[in-house]
Order: sequence, then C-alpha cells, then structure tokens
Amino acid sequence: MIIIDIYSFVKALEGADSGIGFARLKKELSELEHHHIDLEHIHSSAFFSESSMHVDNDSMMRLSFLQNETSIMHDITKNLNILASNIDILKTMRDIGQRGENINFVNNILSNEEYGINPSIESMQKIGSVLDEMEGIKDRISKKSPIDIMSSIEHEFSQKHGKLRKIHGKQKQVLLGLSRIFLELAKGKIKGDNLE
Repeated sequence: MIIIDIYSFVKALEGADSGIGFARLKKELSELEHHHIDLEHIHSSAFFSESSMHVDNDSMMRLSFLQNETSIMHDITKNLNILASNIDILKTMRDIGQRGENINFVNNILSNEEYGINPSIESMQKIGSVLDEMEGIKDRISKKSPIDIMSSIEHEFSQKHGKLRKIHGKQKQVLLGLSRIFLELAKGKIKGDNLE
C-alpha cells in the first residue's frame, strides 16, 4: 500500500474551493449518491457503439478494461460517506470532551487500509489517471477512424466520459473538503459553528 501524506494532499489542492462547510459537503455527498444510476449505466453498456468496434480492436479492449476500472467510483463515494460519518463522531467526541478516545479514533481513521483517507486519495488519483488514459485512447481511435465513425465516437465518448469527469470532480471536491475538516478537527482547531 502506498502511504500518502494527507497534509501534503490538502496543501497541494489548496487552490481549490476547500472552504465549503460540512453541511454543504454532506449535501454534495448526497448528490453523489444519485449518480449511482449514471455509473451503473456507463458500466453496463459499451463505451462506443458496435459500428466503431472494428476501428482499433486493441484500443477498444483497453478502453473496455479502463471502463471497468471506473467502478471503484462507487467505493470512493462509500468511503466519503464513511469519512463524513467519522467526522460527525469526531465532532461529538470533541463536544463531550473525550480527548483520549478522540486521538485513538483519529489514528484509526488515518490507518484504516480500507476506509481510511489514504485509500480514498489513492482511488481518486487512480481514477484521474484512468480518465486521462481513456481520453488518450479516444483520440487515437478518432485519428484512425473514417469521418462518419469519428463523429459518432466523439459524441458517445463525450457523453459518458463527461459524466465520469463530473462525478470525479465532485468526489475530489468532497474529499478535499472533508479532509480539511477532519484535519482541523484532529488538530483541535475547529469550533462547532465551523461545521454547520
């Protein structure tokens, strides 16, 4: 497992809108749940229609593999929900003054190899790479395709890939915001009204 320094991750993404409040992040997370249907549709259908399948078989097979790789986006949303719940628990522990248990709880969140912050960061980075590679494959296929097939490829790809990019962007924004709040809570620097 790769260990990613969460402080470096948050600092690297500081230019993004990381000041979103906890209530708004939970609402964004709820909206991500509704994208489940979009993800299911993308995973259950071919990325391109049958008419474009003969263009570049190796590229089409790789694209199909990458399409399957995007299924971890479900897990990312699940992990983000768990992180939000953990933040609620951490906030409650802070409010009732359980300092010792608070430290243990923070350490468990940071070290959890399945639902911790690091696995979410790793998955987000993996999906970013997968989406970039998919775009490269689409460009190669388009260059080799006859004009009539090329426009079909562009249209089909932009619809599905655009949805994946949008979901990935929202997940990244929520992860950044939740990580920032988690770190501030873990360091004891956040007051209750900052979480509303």
